[in-house]
Parts: sequence; C-alpha cells; structure tokens
Amino acid sequence: MKLDEIPEGFTPLVWAGFCALIGPLYARPQGENVVIGLRIEPRHANTGGFAHGGLIASLADMTLTHTIGRRYAHEFYIATISLNIDFSGGARIGDWVEAHPTVSKGDGGMAFVHCDLMVEGRKIVHASGVLKRLRREGGGA
Repeated sequence: MKLDEIPEGFTPLVWAGFCALIGPLYARPQGENVVIGLRIEPRHANTGGFAHGGLIASLADMTLTHTIGRRYAHEFYIATISLNIDFSGGARIGDWVEAHPTVSKGDGGMAFVHCDLMVEGRKIVHASGVLKRLRREGGGA
C-alpha cells in the first residue's frame, strides 16, 4: 500500500498544536465512538523502521481524550490523569494503524477509557486511561 492511500470511510481529522505534528490523522465514526487512523511514514519511525513508541503512545492518548472530548467538549477540557500502554507488536513504515476506543465509565468528573491499536486486524497495543473533565469558564452549569 502506498503512503498516501487511506482506507475507505476515513476522513481527515484536523487538530491544531501538537496533534497536527504527528499526523496526518484520519477518523471514521463507529457507533458512539470514532476510530482514529494513521499511516506510518518514515518520519514516524525509529532507526529500526518501526513506529516510534512515543508516537504510538501519543496516538493512544489522543484517541482516549478525543473519545471523551466528543461527548463533553462544549463544557470541559479533557486532561489525562493516567495512561497505561501495553505493547504486543509494532507497526512498520507504510502500515495503517487504527485506534479503536471503548468507554468503560464516562459519567461524573472522571472517565475511564481504553483502546486497541490495530494493524491489519492484529492488535499491537492496548492502552487504558483515566481522564478528568475540567470545566471551561462560562461552559455551562
């Protein structure tokens, strides 16, 4: 697969700041959640030709916060309190990585979310996080 090929159903996900540096990122709705995808480019790789672990950790964190942010962004900032990542594989240059999130508990001030990062149907990472919602000033009751 070519580096510029994007699977069907994914559209560009445009974020400012740090998130823009690791992209381009893509999104595809899946029920209440959104699957986030990234094609691994040479600039994403370590010297061994695999996606850098920091990139993968960032993708997992962005997926978790985006999942909760979609539900509460109008009232809250979303902050990562805890992030746990278990690597069981890797992604090489040219691989398409998809992050599939699931909310375990999202009500109250804290949210518990996890996601699996997949390459061609094979899980390479399981990440879980605890997120806190921080009220925006003037952001509702």
